[in-house]
Amino acid sequence: MKSAPYPAHEDERLQALRAYNVLDSPPEEAFDDLTRLAAQVCEMPIAMVSLVDADRDWFKSRIGLTVSQTPREASFTAHALTQADVLIVPDATVDARFAGNPLVTGDPHIRFYAGMPLMAPATGFAIGALCVMDRKPRQLTPQQMEALRILSHQVIMQLELRRNLSELERSVASHLRAEEALRQAEEKYRSIFENVMEGIFQTTPDGHYLSANPMLARIYGFDTPGELMEAVSDISHQIYIQPGRREEFIRLIQQNGIVSKFESQVYRRDRSVIWISENARVVRDAAGRVLYYEGTVEDITERKRAEHAVRDSEVLYHSLVESLPQNLLRKDKDGRFTFGNTRFCTELRRPLEEIIGKTDFDFFPKELAEKYQRDDHSVMETGAPFETVEEHRTPDRGTFYVQVIKTPLYDALGNVIGVQGMFWDVTERRKTEDALAYERDLLRALLDNIPDNIYFKDTQSRFTKVGKALGRKFGLANAEEAVGKADFDFFTPEHAKAAYEDEQFIILTGQPIIGRMEKETWPDGRMTWGLTTKMPFRDKDGNIIGTFGVTKDITQLKETEQELAKARDVALESARLKSEFLANMSHEIRTPMNGIIGMTGLLIDSDLTDEQRDFAETIRTSADALLTIINDILDFSKIEAGKLSIETIGFDLRDTVESTVELLAERAEVKGIELASWVLDDVPRLLRGDPGRLRQVLTNLLGNAIKFTERGEVVVRVTKENEDENHVTIRCAVTDSGIGVARDSQGNLFQAFTQADGSLTRRYGGTGLGLAISKQLVELMGGTIGMESTLGKGSTFWFAPARKAAAGHDFVLQASAGKPGESECADCR
Repeated sequence: MKSAPYPAHEDERLQALRAYNVLDSPPEEAFDDLTRLAAQVCEMPIAMVSLVDADRDWFKSRIGLTVSQTPREASFTAHALTQADVLIVPDATVDARFAGNPLVTGDPHIRFYAGMPLMAPATGFAIGALCVMDRKPRQLTPQQMEALRILSHQVIMQLELRRNLSELERSVASHLRAEEALRQAEEKYRSIFENVMEGIFQTTPDGHYLSANPMLARIYGFDTPGELMEAVSDISHQIYIQPGRREEFIRLIQQNGIVSKFESQVYRRDRSVIWISENARVVRDAAGRVLYYEGTVEDITERKRAEHAVRDSEVLYHSLVESLPQNLLRKDKDGRFTFGNTRFCTELRRPLEEIIGKTDFDFFPKELAEKYQRDDHSVMETGAPFETVEEHRTPDRGTFYVQVIKTPLYDALGNVIGVQGMFWDVTERRKTEDALAYERDLLRALLDNIPDNIYFKDTQSRFTKVGKALGRKFGLANAEEAVGKADFDFFTPEHAKAAYEDEQFIILTGQPIIGRMEKETWPDGRMTWGLTTKMPFRDKDGNIIGTFGVTKDITQLKETEQELAKARDVALESARLKSEFLANMSHEIRTPMNGIIGMTGLLIDSDLTDEQRDFAETIRTSADALLTIINDILDFSKIEAGKLSIETIGFDLRDTVESTVELLAERAEVKGIELASWVLDDVPRLLRGDPGRLRQVLTNLLGNAIKFTERGEVVVRVTKENEDENHVTIRCAVTDSGIGVARDSQGNLFQAFTQADGSLTRRYGGTGLGLAISKQLVELMGGTIGMESTLGKGSTFWFAPARKAAAGHDFVLQASAGKPGESECADCR
């Protein structure tokens, strides 16, 4: 057997074969029909459409044969490829090319073969053959050979048709894929157009919308793009706030073809104002004429607010940095200054531009600059803050202290790029700390050395610190052993309970207990006396966090005081007996004096010469003065003896005041002094008390005022200060324009037998008992009395006996100098 030679252009032939894309395809009826027709026309049991591949002969269609392919070296058709017409092998067994072929020697035992090459029309290469075979030697008639030629042409046409249909299918499929891609692209564009977070528009040059997406409508406050396009017919005047903004937009887009980041303030549908940023381009036709503008709109209102907030933050930061009382600075990794606030520049006495880029060595001594550099490197290497207080000395400032804080400076990626620091003068704070330490030492010295008992307690009355003296008194080896304990651990329960209640009262009210004498009882039966002062202990915010106190042992003083009290009682009894005797004697003296005054009055009423009448007037004046002295002594003695009583009856306050003024009007008129009384309408008239004693006090004060006033006026003022449901405070003042009282004499003015100036007795007369008696009468009525005076300008005496309203309500009648804020109130029932 001899294998068929390969055609001259085998590679191109194989490309032509494979261009039909038919190899290994399933059977097809059109090819099977042609194969069956060839077998019938040629009267052959075997027929096939054979296609010769690189290493095989594959059968697209076959009749009378079971195998689908044979190796190329056993292929009969491979020999037909080199023929231009039908290849006929009458008897394969005698043909040297096929005698040893396994298809001849074995099944299917081929003896006859006839094959017409299948020529590809485009290239002219034979790609196979339409062949018929028989198991016995034979020959084809001319008609059969022509039929074989025609049928092979039909096979080629069917292959061409098949390829064209395949290409058409591929073209249709490609077209469908293109349409699907286009549809998907349109859907994607539509989705983007309708869902993008930016507004998209197309507008005419004269300001009409051609198209708009939903986002653009939402930006401008419309529900749909249709509403926007229908509502806005003139973009220039309906959208932009700033006049001429649309014209600027058109100018830029015509000049450059595009507009980028064109920011404007615009109106929304509800006339609210927002910021937008536009990016747009010109769309032109083939002739270069403008068709429309298209672009995007972004709502940048929040960004603008953020930018404004950033600017405000920068301004605030700058303001904060510049207003801080500290020196602030920043340096890079090489120690060069990159920033310094105004205070820092003032400290270096240079403007910032002369500081930036320089190092510590340009401004400080070498040793100090090296220290600063070491500190900076340590901060940058460890990442830990550096804080210290440094001591500095300069010729002009002497020694001063500086608080220094340095921290690493990072970039956005967290890399250390330098150091930032602040420092400020803490000299005063250092002095304060030293002073506090000194005060602590002083406190310790007091606690350790003062013999008095000193202690501090918390809000539960537990000791937090005690002095050594108190520790010894408690029988403790160390005063610190008392910390955490209470008085109940050292005193009897009665004394400890009273002390606890006092301290809780102080904590609750904040009111101290000062100079209280206390009896201390001890578990062993001892009894001591102490003079105690307890104060609220407050923290720096003023909150009470406990108490502290000092107790001085006055046991010996108390015993001495008790002895003195006994001696005082004896002396008081003796004085009382003396005052009682003096009161009785004054009463006995007053009886004949009244007779003398009465008879003198009768004598004056008789016919007397002028000289006799002058003598009689002198006698009556002297007798009146003597009786006044005797009455004062009598009243004073009764008060001292405790025999003067105060009655409580109803009376008219206004009548009492006015009658007293009328009684002394003549005396004032003689001296040419204006005497007036002033009782406001809101002062209650009906009171309860002792009108006689009230009149006596008022007479005394008015008499003194007239006596010591040479010109001017004397005024009685009665006013109401305040009133509530049950009480009324009345204020009364006797004011004169007399000689006044020196400040150093005012303290003794209400003492018995005392006047402001001894020379006044010789000039004006008097015993010095009037004010003392008035004071004691007012105090007996449950009131107070006082005065204010300026030497050479006059005085104001006030008194405040207690009174009740006739209707039963409690009132307080207060007399004062009439100056707001200086009145006193005697609370009485």
